[in-house]
Amino acid sequence: MGGWMKSNPIPAEYPSWGTFTQLADKNQQNLRLILDDAVNAKAAAGSNERKISDFYASCMDTAATDAAGTKPLEPELARIAEIKSVADLQAEAERLQSRSVGALFRFGSNQDAKDSTRVIGGAFQGGLGLPEREYYLKADDKSKQLRETYTKHVAKMFELLGDPRTSRQPKRPQF
Repeated sequence: MGGWMKSNPIPAEYPSWGTFTQLADKNQQNLRLILDDAVNAKAAAGSNERKISDFYASCMDTAATDAAGTKPLEPELARIAEIKSVADLQAEAERLQSRSVGALFRFGSNQDAKDSTRVIGGAFQGGLGLPEREYYLKADDKSKQLRETYTKHVAKMFELLGDPRTSRQPKRPQF
C-alpha cells in the first residue's frame, strides 16, 4: 500500500478519505475564500459580486433563519395537508415538478452506460428517505434496526416542526 493509509488517516469529520476528498475539501476552502472576499469588497449594488455577497450573507444569517423557524415552510405544508384525492396528489406533484422539486420522481440527463459518446434522458424515483427500496424490505436485524432508527429520526423532525406527539397518526387520503 506504500504507506498512504498510515500517512493519511481519515479525519474524524469524514467517512472516507482520499485524493478526491482532499481535492473537494480544497475546492470548498477556495470557494469560501471567494465568498468572503465578495462580502468584504463592498461591491456596487446590482453588480454580480454584490448579488453573490448578499446571497451568501443571507445564507449565513443563522439568527434570522432561527427566528423564522418553519414559517417559510407553512404554505407548502398547508398545500400537502389539503391533498385528499389522487387528482390532488397529481396536481401537487405537477406543481412541485414545475418548480424543479423531484416529487415522486425526477428526470435528468445521464451518460449512456452502453455508449459513452451519448447523453440520454433518465427517470429516477423520488420521495424515499432511505437510499434504496431494499432498506424498507430486508428482514435482517440490521435492516430492522435501521428502519427503527429512521422512524425515530422522522418523528423527531416532525416534533421539531411543532407537531405534537399525539398528532402523529398517519392521515392517509382515501383514494
